[in-house]
Amino acid sequence: MYIRNFKDNSYGTYVVIQDDNGRKWVIDVTIEDNWSISVGKFLEVDAHFDRYTAEQYEKVSFKKEVTL
Repeated sequence: MYIRNFKDNSYGTYVVIQDDNGRKWVIDVTIEDNWSISVGKFLEVDAHFDRYTAEQYEKVSFKKEVTL
């Protein structure tokens, strides 16, 4: 999971998620001052979101590996 603009509500926070097979999704989330999270769009990369933009988000994000 790559997280961009963490807690920057003026621009939103973007999360890029990649599974073990390399499929990616971009999620637009808002993190409120009380730490509640609202999820906006959930878009699959290539099908509904540009791969180049997702890769740029990854470059300027911090990365966290999570096992679900």
